[in-house]
Amino acid sequence: MRVFVTGIRGFIGRSINSYLSNLGHDVLGCSHSGVPLSRLSKGQTKVFSYGFDQTPVDDWFRDCDSVIHCAYDPSPGSLDRNVMGTGKLLRAAIRAGVPHQIFLSSHSARDQARSDYGEHKRIIEQDFLAHGLLVIRPGMVIGNGGIFKENVKNILSAPVLVLPSPSAVPVFVLPIADLLKCISKLLMSKTVGELNLYSPPPESMLSFVELVLEATHTSRPVVPIPLTIVSG
Repeated sequence: MRVFVTGIRGFIGRSINSYLSNLGHDVLGCSHSGVPLSRLSKGQTKVFSYGFDQTPVDDWFRDCDSVIHCAYDPSPGSLDRNVMGTGKLLRAAIRAGVPHQIFLSSHSARDQARSDYGEHKRIIEQDFLAHGLLVIRPGMVIGNGGIFKENVKNILSAPVLVLPSPSAVPVFVLPIADLLKCISKLLMSKTVGELNLYSPPPESMLSFVELVLEATHTSRPVVPIPLTIVSG
């Protein structure tokens, strides 16, 4: 199988590249930097340079069986760039005849999302669903990178941890290994529609923080505040 991964230099994109390559699939992709990626001991993965303000080349996607969309611009005021840039990649792949595409969304993507990230992802989802493609919403992906790594860094750097009360605010998580296995199966089955992916049951925010502190042999005082203050 030939698979194109957008945002292939990011945490999840790199992980998908290594995993699918080790299964024997042909993987290529795009990133804001076109420097080739090391494919462990299997040579180089071809990476095209693409920024959301640019126009993708249809020929990038020729003979691809699927495109996995991981690219995301986290900078402030990036809504238009994310929506337009992802849409251009989606349509270039359609023009090239790619039969299957996956948009990697987020469990935070929903109507009236509380974060810009969730709002952006929700808007982009509608474009993919309208084209009869696949949207997957993983929980926070547990691994050495991405939002999880940033959250762990923030927890360990704070002298006092301020958490919303009640402590049962759910945190949906998914180990990177489980996400990669799911993506591989979804590619083979050519699944379409929308799927929520997370490890049941969800952790409470407090238990998630406690697990991080325990794993890193760290202690911090925890101060609860009303959820209404957090949600604004």
